[in-house]
Amino acid sequence: MKWEEMNRKEQSVQIIRVLRSLSVADGALTHSELDLIRKVGDYYGLSSDEIDDELITDEPMVAVPIDENQRLKILYYMLYLIKADHKVDKEEVDLIHHFGLKLGFREKMLDKLVEIAKENIGKGLPIEKMLDPIRQYLN
Repeated sequence: MKWEEMNRKEQSVQIIRVLRSLSVADGALTHSELDLIRKVGDYYGLSSDEIDDELITDEPMVAVPIDENQRLKILYYMLYLIKADHKVDKEEVDLIHHFGLKLGFREKMLDKLVEIAKENIGKGLPIEKMLDPIRQYLN
């Protein structure tokens, strides 16, 4: 099924699946990662039960949005999540590359964004600093 054929709930589930996969890549789902996933799920209108159901399933992401803004939003959530536990593991970086490439982003851009995320552990993600590599590779 294509992203554009999905309703908002189905799209939201896809985003939660990506974040769940990323959060357990290092072998543990931390409280900070769980909190972020719950906030994203809530933002997209999923109930606590629906979020919990997705946290225990191994269903993969099956669709990718065509809209660039939606793809960038998913990438932003992924980058924020990898630093939520105050460390960035190789497994998480590998999944950023896996899903980032699936979303249509270039590997070099993903590398630069991961470095920005690592530099900002314990802080927010600086939007302006993140936009520089995005502008460079998307233009």
